[in-house]
Amino acid sequence: MNHFLNLILCLHLCPGAACASCPRLIESQQTAQGDAFQRGLAALKENRLEDALAEFTSAGREHPEDARIHNFRGILLVQMGKNAEAAVEYQEAIHLDPLLEDAHRNLGFLRWTEHQLVPAREALLHAVELSPDDSFAHYYLGRVGLDAQQYEQAFHELELSHQPLPAEPGFLIQVATGYIALGSDEIALERRTVRWRCRAVALHP
Repeated sequence: MNHFLNLILCLHLCPGAACASCPRLIESQQTAQGDAFQRGLAALKENRLEDALAEFTSAGREHPEDARIHNFRGILLVQMGKNAEAAVEYQEAIHLDPLLEDAHRNLGFLRWTEHQLVPAREALLHAVELSPDDSFAHYYLGRVGLDAQQYEQAFHELELSHQPLPAEPGFLIQVATGYIALGSDEIALERRTVRWRCRAVALHP
């Protein structure tokens, strides 16, 4: 879970990036925002979660209309295990700035982790409407599709994501089940599974 939360943070600061952290970009955000937001980003980078929350809360009072502050509070609250509060922050960010793709994507990921597939799909679809090349959103649309047993759509989204896919047994069982449901032959299943395993190895050597 923490790996993907770090990736969410990175994608907010550097859309399209695949790194697990972006310290230089956090520093650039720090110089662009007010003091409280700067201190919040510094605390988040150092994993001082309570301090980060206090600073982001203060920044929100200083700039109540800044959707990015609410989005960062949401990211932080997820890390603190406060999913319900995080969802409220993402929704407020979307209310303030409907074009803030990060908030849609983050809300969709959160809903998927909670197995709320319909709202997860809705949020992730908004994300890809705003940023059609968002590989993270496409990947989790694929995972939502697998969980909902909408296999054709799931495989399409996973291919669009161009992400190294997990070699975990549960995921591979879902893939195999999907191929059987679609009537795909065993050779096609084996080829795609091998290709995805290669992607997973490339990500986790």
